[in-house]
Amino acid sequence: MDRSNEAGLSKASPLCLSLCTVFYCCLTLSCIAIVIFLGIRNPVTGPTTSLQVGDILSNSSALIKANYSVSSATFFMFPEGTVFVTATEPPKITDHLPPKHLSISSIRYDLNYLGLVTPIYLLPGSILHYNVSITSNERLDSSYSACLYLFTSLTRFQNFLSFVENDNSSNMISYCFTSPVTPRQPTLASHSFDIVEASKYYVGVELVSGVNVIMMANASVVRVYYDTRGLSPHCNMVQLCHIDICDELLCSHSS
Repeated sequence: MDRSNEAGLSKASPLCLSLCTVFYCCLTLSCIAIVIFLGIRNPVTGPTTSLQVGDILSNSSALIKANYSVSSATFFMFPEGTVFVTATEPPKITDHLPPKHLSISSIRYDLNYLGLVTPIYLLPGSILHYNVSITSNERLDSSYSACLYLFTSLTRFQNFLSFVENDNSSNMISYCFTSPVTPRQPTLASHSFDIVEASKYYVGVELVSGVNVIMMANASVVRVYYDTRGLSPHCNMVQLCHIDICDELLCSHSS
């Protein structure tokens, strides 16, 4: 079951940028934050920031950039997490997760790769790919046979499954299969969602109503994450981590 917590922020000196993040993981996953400090500008005090990072897979990470040479950050993480600090953006690793068969048992259903109502956390450059087989016992009058929907909000995903409509439904990322379906003959189709924002993702499917439509799906994932193997942890498996990054002429480093 998912676990999350609220984040708090300790006040930094006027010369430091303050960041705060809470990391969210499912089950026993360890979260990884990569904090990058670049550039030289007049530092300011920033707002508290909350993030939800992670899924039941490993190596989930968030990248936080602070464009100041004098910066301070306090991280409150639950469960425990690891924080790295680096001056350059680390390389990324791409994993190809194997195809997984998913069954559809109602007009609106869950098509999450990791299981029922279980999100997958993805970074930009990742891909969610679906191969589907659609069969109908009769000719379809609709312009589509099934639609896929991509969500970043658990509430909106649950509303979708419960047939609860909302004012933003037209803004959902979706794709409808419009290929003609010959009665009693499987129609093969595919679609990929290209991920452009780091987030947890949920996928749902809606079959055309009023006729007997059977759909089978295989899902696969191209998963991008940061390579931290060359980095030394600033804080390792802790709930509280404080970082000071300072210009030598202005202040000294403390941890």
